[in-house]
Amino acid sequence: MTIDDFTGFARSLAEETAPILRQHFADPGLRIDRKDDASPVTAADRAIEDLVRRRIRAAFPGEGILGEEEGLETGSASNSWILDPIDGTRSFAAGCPLFATLLGYLENGRPRFGAVFNPLLDLFCVGDGRTTRIDGREARIRTGVPLPEATLLTTDLFSAQRHQDGAAFEALLREAGMVRTWGDCFGYMLLVRGGADVMLDPIMNAWDLLPLVPILEGAGVVLSDWQGGDCTQGTSLVAASPDLHPTIIRRLNPASG
Repeated sequence: MTIDDFTGFARSLAEETAPILRQHFADPGLRIDRKDDASPVTAADRAIEDLVRRRIRAAFPGEGILGEEEGLETGSASNSWILDPIDGTRSFAAGCPLFATLLGYLENGRPRFGAVFNPLLDLFCVGDGRTTRIDGREARIRTGVPLPEATLLTTDLFSAQRHQDGAAFEALLREAGMVRTWGDCFGYMLLVRGGADVMLDPIMNAWDLLPLVPILEGAGVVLSDWQGGDCTQGTSLVAASPDLHPTIIRRLNPASG
């Protein structure tokens, strides 16, 4: 698998999923179901995952697939795929365009390629850990912005209270220059575009996190879990510019430093 192979496959999926998204987006009659973990799911989530799985099986037989809606499909090969059909289902269901499909390719369990696409916004981003491109143009995180001037993003202002040190998180928010909840995958796209400096998620699933890793690293973003460890082995994500990442980790974990 080369980056060109992956990019071509991901772009074809973006084109095929676009009609599904257009059919259901901002539909006041769209039904929102709740899964066992209370997270939302819609007909669009299910239809996109079914389509992507069928395309992967046809093009890459024997490779495993992990998706949010249908779980793990074990393959015989050492490489596998991971996908979130709609990252930001709550936004999608509310008619807010800050969502996208996430697709990742893992070699021996490690993220190798990642793609984020939202045809409704003409957004197509792909990364391989060395280079990241959005709509064909190389993307890079901005640097040299101190914390009092930095833009800090998070998906949910209350999630840290439930899953991490909430008091430390709130203190960090007060230090940042601007805080916004332009969250889910869209926040990470702003990061690699140079429109933000820090993105935090105190709790994540593998399908939310692993497809983003090659994209963020390819744009020069420093990654870790909430405590500063390997995010690919964890369930949280701290993504920031090289200047800010060490400071963010210290602020989020005052008891350890």
